[in-house]
Amino acid sequence: MACYKLGDDLMLDVTKRSLTKSGVEVDLSELSYRLLKCLVEHAPHLVSHQELLEQVWQGKVVSDDTIKKRVSRLREVIQKAAQKNSIVAERGLGYRFTLEITPLAPPIHTLSSGFNYPKHVVFALIASLIFAVVLISNTVVSKRDINSVTDTPPVLTEVSQYLSLRDEQDINRGIFRLEQLLEQFSNTPAVLCALSDLYLVKYQLYEPSDKTLQYALNYAKAAAKYNPTEAWAYVTLANAKILSGQITVALEQIDKAKKLAPNWVDVYVTQAKAYRLRGEISHAWNSIQIAYSKQPDNPVVKLERANVLITKNMFSWAQRSISEQLLQSNNDPFVRIAKTELLLATKQYLAALDWQTQLHSEFPKSFQVTFLNAITNDLNGKPDLADRDFKYLANRATIFSSISQLFLALRGPSNNTLQDNKANELSISYLARALYPLTLGESEQFLVQLKAAIEHNFATEYFLQMPRIQTAVLSESNETSNTHSAFRQIKESLYIMNQQKRIKRVPIKS
Repeated sequence: MACYKLGDDLMLDVTKRSLTKSGVEVDLSELSYRLLKCLVEHAPHLVSHQELLEQVWQGKVVSDDTIKKRVSRLREVIQKAAQKNSIVAERGLGYRFTLEITPLAPPIHTLSSGFNYPKHVVFALIASLIFAVVLISNTVVSKRDINSVTDTPPVLTEVSQYLSLRDEQDINRGIFRLEQLLEQFSNTPAVLCALSDLYLVKYQLYEPSDKTLQYALNYAKAAAKYNPTEAWAYVTLANAKILSGQITVALEQIDKAKKLAPNWVDVYVTQAKAYRLRGEISHAWNSIQIAYSKQPDNPVVKLERANVLITKNMFSWAQRSISEQLLQSNNDPFVRIAKTELLLATKQYLAALDWQTQLHSEFPKSFQVTFLNAITNDLNGKPDLADRDFKYLANRATIFSSISQLFLALRGPSNNTLQDNKANELSISYLARALYPLTLGESEQFLVQLKAAIEHNFATEYFLQMPRIQTAVLSESNETSNTHSAFRQIKESLYIMNQQKRIKRVPIKS
């Protein structure tokens, strides 16, 4: 629900993140707003201290006294505005909101999309589109106040229908229509960026070909070339570069977008993704926390934050976030991919196999789904099925092509020419460079390169649990060999390193 009437004349607008009395805004800090929203959404039920820690303080550990003081401040603000007691404390249990609450549903104009996305997801995407409209307007009148922008070009209204598509037929129809629009409105950034985004989704889920990726890159480059003052163009180009493994170039594009739109959350989400895939987790965390502080309910923000939490070994937080998103996003495939990553990271290999079997049956051509399917099969003692998936990937133009060839070579002669794709800057590419000597039977050199990979931020522990890697390392050694001991020490040091990435939970002051 977007709005709630509290008592007689207070209005909590979740969309605007505001509390008003008879149309006049009541001043609330961000923490007090989150506290009020939490109490209202749970009313008339009691909210425990633990729930407040998770939903309001977002996992930080604070004392009961700190919670009590914050509730007291909020109670004073509401009592001053409503002239009524609004929050009741139940000693040792939690707090309950007591004002009468009337949910209000503002008029909704839904998008005509073939993909049945929940409204809050569509709203978040429209918000990004509106921001782009503001930027477009600023190219005409650069000093125009954002709040004064009320007119929306018809082309942007139509483009909004093609955001968030996941169904293959809907994506193809969207591409066809947008390319028609491009003939009418040449070089319009909204059309160019939407086209690039749709081709990227198509590339990831249905058609992992060099041609599809190149279409996405070309449209993104055109958007940036003809609209150099539009942040959306640079973010789109950055996303395409990330899927090409060119993280440095992607970050350069993000920097350009940030200068144009320093408060736009999509900039920080894309920056976090780039850093995460390059293994720079502290930078990724800083970026996603900026986005999360601005729009904690934005589904795009929540998904990337969950992915970063997995890399930080913050598994319980990631689990809560992903479970919530699966309910809210109509089982979006990218959220489901994150669920697989979480299951593998927490060594729930059998559960991952069940989950992946269903996901792969729905998206058999997705290179991300297929790669995780191969890893999951190998970890569950199904090397032939893993080889089937690796063979599919070895012949596709994706960031996983080279490493898939190497995984195949670990089990026998490969029909592919093994290559070191140095243009791929993802942290996993350093594992690929370590695997190359292993395919030649050089276990000791593999260990040297594996240490170098970890120094370059490779940190995915479950890869090193794959039977094909362990068999290759230990094929000519025994339990007491130096090779076996060194490999075990590397895995133990990687585990310790990952544990150290976790946030130190210390009390904070209110």
